[in-house]
Amino acid sequence: MFAMGDINHLYLVAKGGYEDSDLTEESWQCGIRLMPFLSDTGDIGAPPMAFDCVSDTLSGSATNWTSTANFLCEGGVNDIDPADYVATAGKAWQDFFEDTNAYISDAVLVKSVTLYAMGSDGKVINTDVGPAKAVAVPTAAVDGANTGGLLPIQNTVVLSLRTPNTTRRGRGRIYLPGATTAIVGTTDGLINNTLIRGNIATAGKDLLNDLKTGTFGVDAVLRPVVIGSPYSTYFRITQVKVGNVVDSQRRRRRNITEAYSTVSL
Repeated sequence: MFAMGDINHLYLVAKGGYEDSDLTEESWQCGIRLMPFLSDTGDIGAPPMAFDCVSDTLSGSATNWTSTANFLCEGGVNDIDPADYVATAGKAWQDFFEDTNAYISDAVLVKSVTLYAMGSDGKVINTDVGPAKAVAVPTAAVDGANTGGLLPIQNTVVLSLRTPNTTRRGRGRIYLPGATTAIVGTTDGLINNTLIRGNIATAGKDLLNDLKTGTFGVDAVLRPVVIGSPYSTYFRITQVKVGNVVDSQRRRRRNITEAYSTVSL
């Protein structure tokens, strides 16, 4: 039997910025947690802890993406190559950006995708060469597929993640990159068009499906999950939802030098 490893789960983070020169200091990021499996342990369970985080020097590629990694997910007979995976994940994010039904503005760029190995304490595992991570970057710029005005950068559509556990612990969310103003109604500012909400949800589902890898009973498997402190139970994501209210993530607006117009009384 393979000995218990030190990888609790993997954390995939997409990061990007904006085309406009006024926003060069601003950034966005989205995170999705992934559970590595050697066998099917169900939709809800304890992290299998089947993989060791082993220092390594790896590289990978996918269409328009190149990657490097400083660790290997070692599972005995079946390993996961983080460099190969994160390059594929970069392409998945590119496909999401280039899907017009995701309504990502062409003023928004995705600049990197990083995969971290996480321990049972919820922190990135430190190896003898530093934090365990794999990074993929595009070889040519990747921006959204939709023209038109950009919503204020602190405003975002939320992709709600649902699992077989209906409690708060079994739910998650992704603050998506900047959408076009076309998604909101002109009289109430809500995403009232059910077609638009459905399109965004479908694009989000496709992204999560593209981030899956492996076949149970054949090789190592990665599946998107919801997991949080104390990192003792994972919940596989089985459904996504998009509501009609645009949310706010203030940390996406940090460095804008605000311009004022002053009128004296």
